[in-house]
Amino acid sequence: MLDTLRLNHANSFTIGPESIKIGTIDPRSVDMALNLSPEAIANVFKHAPGSSSKTRSRGQSINMGVRSTNTNSQKSSAISRIIIAAINTFCWSNDIEVKSHHFPLALIQKKGMDVHFLVTLTQRLWQSIISGTFPIITHDCYLKMLSMNDSVSINKNAFGQYDIIMFDEAQDANSSICQMILRQTTQCGVIVLGDPYQKIYGFRGARNECFDDAKFPPTRTFRLTQSFRFGAGIAQVANCLLRSIGEKVPLQGVAQSSHDNLDWKHGELPGVFGPTCPADYTLSTADPIMESSIQYTMIFSKNSSIPSHLF
Repeated sequence: MLDTLRLNHANSFTIGPESIKIGTIDPRSVDMALNLSPEAIANVFKHAPGSSSKTRSRGQSINMGVRSTNTNSQKSSAISRIIIAAINTFCWSNDIEVKSHHFPLALIQKKGMDVHFLVTLTQRLWQSIISGTFPIITHDCYLKMLSMNDSVSINKNAFGQYDIIMFDEAQDANSSICQMILRQTTQCGVIVLGDPYQKIYGFRGARNECFDDAKFPPTRTFRLTQSFRFGAGIAQVANCLLRSIGEKVPLQGVAQSSHDNLDWKHGELPGVFGPTCPADYTLSTADPIMESSIQYTMIFSKNSSIPSHLF
């Protein structure tokens, strides 16, 4: 699959003799590649309300006019968008083939789609991508192709010229990239840098997997606990938040600033945390802070948590 795959420049890729454009896969190109017929569309939507086999058979045997054509076009576009989403999720994973869990199952059920038929269509599209017959390839696709091919020759061709790989912002790596990078420890040194608490790319498959010591045991671990971006005051507030989610190692702010480098004593933290913030602090309705007349702000991870604390 990857023996003849080459990155030419910023906008094209070569798989064998074919030159493939690097870009975004759009619904129209998926529709054209899969050639979604009315029969195929009907099979996907066979669980939708009012889509009995009798109705589908009659609808397919006669010309239903512009309205039918528009309906099929809309359904085809919906199918293509779901297939694109599944391809993306698959590329971010460590899985070797497209499965039903790569799909937005709640949306599929709501629309009355058949997930097994969608899996078949998506597997067909993926085969066309890796064979070079599909005209577009995304960065996620060719990285997935590299991740799936664990041959010694491919790894040496891609990474063999390096003595050390330094992988920064690793908390935002998806499982596929994480596996691809960390397996290079057999041929060179790998340094992984990142902050698990700063992961913001969960919507692109980031799972903090690079910091899973059980899955990828590190040779040595160094904790970068000193920051020159802020002083002790902000660090003290940050440590209060970090302790609340189980962090044991304190953060140190070493910046020297007249407005930031404060030294709050226990019980003198800023109003955002109320009058006190002990190490084992957990907010509850029975907490004295709820009875305090001091103004403060409570931070919740989601809006639905607010009523349970206030009422």
